[in-house]
Amino acid sequence: DPDRPRRVLIAGDCHGKLDILFRTAEVQVKKAGPFDFLLVVGQFLPKPEDDAGKQQADLYLSGQKSIPLPTFFIDAGSEDLATNHPDGVELATNLHYLGRRGVNVIDGLRVVYLSGCSTGDGSIGIGEEDVSTLVKGIKQCAGKVDLLVTAEWPSGITGKLMPDCLPQLEADVLKQSSSDLIADLAVRIEARYHVASSAATFFARPPFQAVKHGHICRFVGLGPVGSKEKHRKWLHALKLVPASEMTPEVLRYRPADTTPCPLKAPEGFVPQGGVAAESSSADPGQSAPNGDNAGQESDSVFINGLPSNVDEPSLRKVMNRFGTIQFMKVMKNSEGQASGNAIVRFARVEEAKEAVKGCTDLVVGRRKIWVRFDRNKRDKDPDGQPVAKKPKIDLAPHAGCWFCFANPNVEKHLIVSASAHAYVALAKGGIDRLHCMV
Repeated sequence: DPDRPRRVLIAGDCHGKLDILFRTAEVQVKKAGPFDFLLVVGQFLPKPEDDAGKQQADLYLSGQKSIPLPTFFIDAGSEDLATNHPDGVELATNLHYLGRRGVNVIDGLRVVYLSGCSTGDGSIGIGEEDVSTLVKGIKQCAGKVDLLVTAEWPSGITGKLMPDCLPQLEADVLKQSSSDLIADLAVRIEARYHVASSAATFFARPPFQAVKHGHICRFVGLGPVGSKEKHRKWLHALKLVPASEMTPEVLRYRPADTTPCPLKAPEGFVPQGGVAAESSSADPGQSAPNGDNAGQESDSVFINGLPSNVDEPSLRKVMNRFGTIQFMKVMKNSEGQASGNAIVRFARVEEAKEAVKGCTDLVVGRRKIWVRFDRNKRDKDPDGQPVAKKPKIDLAPHAGCWFCFANPNVEKHLIVSASAHAYVALAKGGIDRLHCMV
């Protein structure tokens, strides 16, 4: 069945710890399987000085020990493999070296791979020629790459996120583990999943939107095989239908926590719509609700799209960087819960302008929020500060309507997303599992 979801295990740097790798994979197959294949990124074979690792690897390469499921790997450290088998080789039953660089279709999934590091320090060196060759190789299937596997993280991948979404990683380690070259490759290829391991830390980044083709991309960083710490998790499972079997509408479906692309677009890169991108901060196809930020400016901003668990202290911490806050109010609904909206009044109009400008791609609690000038006239509290007016809605005429927000019994758990003029909700009796109503 070509459009069935493929179930894939992905693992980080192995460094010859094949017993741990395959034993753990076998347990997962029995516990949560079956899985179609295992994909290992980073450095797979033992280091030259690791005699115990070499002996362990020889048992699998010679067939004395079996490998529980088809396994494909890149190796950033083996110059011999890259030189002698640049296009890949089957080293043993169920064990395949993908090669130095290239594109491979594994069980219907299109995989782009690159063995090596841009630093070349203790590993295979890679350069701009590798990137250009890979980009040319996937020109016919642009926007339809399922997996990109590299050793290094792409530079900037942690951008456009709030602190609570960042990996447990020191700034200098992140810098050393990241590559501008890999970022350039990632933003050009726009793979749905990019898997890497150089930072030795687990990081499942919130999804982001591809600049050129508009579909959703994800990044997964993995720890080294055998790590015990939770933040260094090294084995992860993916479930994905091949992009070649998906419609553009499904590929572009945006989860609530989707962010703009954090990677810097190369100069002259043409995004969806045919206009050259100045940077990757553009968010194609998305505009701020209730109009744009042009027109009348004020010293107050209106914020919407906030998560329900955001309180005033945490929001104040974010907005303080733009100026002196004179008033802040996180609005609540009739049940006392945060409604997702807030008002912030600054000491000066210039500070409010900075907030509007600086929050173009702001993500709070893994959700993108919108910030615009507050143009509504509001009542004053006893201290002369603006407060939001409560809407006066006659609920009686709406009590029998399933679809009215004003109905006290509206089934909020079915609502997927809401904006100023429309909302999307699951149907009570859908004709299939993706049936929604607008």
